[in-house]
Amino acid sequence: MIRRFKKQVKHLLRMCRQPWLTRPRLTAELRRLGVRPGGVLLVHSSLSSLGFVPGGPAAVIAALQDVLGPEGTLMMPTHTWEWMNRGLRVFNARSTPGCVGAIAETFRQMEGVSRSLHPTHSVSAKGPRAAEMLEGHETAETPCGAGTPYARLLEADGQVLLLGATLDSNTAFHCMEALGGYPDLLRVERDEFEIVDWNGGSRRLRVSQQREGIVRRYRAMREPLLDAGAAVAGRAGGAELFLMHGRRFHEVVKEWLRKDPCHLVGKQPA
Repeated sequence: MIRRFKKQVKHLLRMCRQPWLTRPRLTAELRRLGVRPGGVLLVHSSLSSLGFVPGGPAAVIAALQDVLGPEGTLMMPTHTWEWMNRGLRVFNARSTPGCVGAIAETFRQMEGVSRSLHPTHSVSAKGPRAAEMLEGHETAETPCGAGTPYARLLEADGQVLLLGATLDSNTAFHCMEALGGYPDLLRVERDEFEIVDWNGGSRRLRVSQQREGIVRRYRAMREPLLDAGAAVAGRAGGAELFLMHGRRFHEVVKEWLRKDPCHLVGKQPA
């Protein structure tokens, strides 16, 4: 009883201290920002950054779907690299939880949502183009490059939304690194995983994983992306919204990497 009471008090304090963000208000802010109805949208999110959201993750997802409409396709990363780095070697598309936040995890479990079969960098999606975006992810040479949902999103001139998340979370940068041939992006040895698909079918695959410990300077790209017309920024609740336009983002970052393949990488610590 005492524990439950303390939990309720903390919940009430959070409601009082944080800015409120309702579903209608978030929907309006997303439309104002320029999320395209009927488009393809990949969302990186942080629920805690948004403030107090009545209805929680489900309300955020509903607002995104309100803006996209029935012809739009909503995508979210449902990565499991954290568990795989700890030694897990079985990826179950239906049941393996993601490690990238409450909104994406709620979306993953919703009716009608599909999930790609990559064991470390899976993506979940719902909408008319979901199957097209997700197909064959597990057989791609890199987790985020050619043949992955991230590359297909950019090819389709989809949009990438940071919903309270920082540019450090932007997997589109990883995609551009892979497409641009950044050296030493992947571990030398491939790891073997058991992949269990949505219907319970199982197979074993050897998959390349990204190297750990590479220092990136993704956050420093905020202003250059805005200046180049590749992104727009706004606010909702307590968080910044940062929306990147796939085709322009690809053009701008490709040019950066053409001049310097290590443009997105910072100095390694001594």
